[in-house]
Amino acid sequence: MQIKKVLFVTLFAASLLVSCNPNDTGVLTKADVLEKASNFGALLINGTNGIAYADRNQTIKLSGRQYLIGARILTLENILLEKDGEETDVEVTVSFSVDKNSSSLWKITEQKPDEYHVRLTPTYPKKNEEDYHSIITATLKLMDDEELQVSWNVVLRAPKA
Repeated sequence: MQIKKVLFVTLFAASLLVSCNPNDTGVLTKADVLEKASNFGALLINGTNGIAYADRNQTIKLSGRQYLIGARILTLENILLEKDGEETDVEVTVSFSVDKNSSSLWKITEQKPDEYHVRLTPTYPKKNEEDYHSIITATLKLMDDEELQVSWNVVLRAPKA
């Protein structure tokens, strides 16, 4: 229960940051909107302890029974897409994939914990085996014609003897 509270507080705080628009008078291109969405702090989080992986330069290290939760839909509020248009809420859809070499190690379950998220559950190495390495990619799409891919390096640690 405590983990769920941390998870939802993290998601709420991150959603507040995403909804802020410091350039209220500026028109954003679709690429700008996708870049803004890709910086959403809770795009990919550790489902076990609630840690958000906003920095894609870090390597995510998982062990034991840890799993990841990815956001499927991001809503950016008060976005101006046309010069004389009105600000509107923009929805960005997100899909997750794993590199071909390690895709058999992962199970991506839709609608876990709810319809706005996916659960990424890894298979861990056995004792004394080498750690497994994966690359998880999130593909962000806006209005089905513009997309952006962001990736994380993931290490699945083997249990110690």
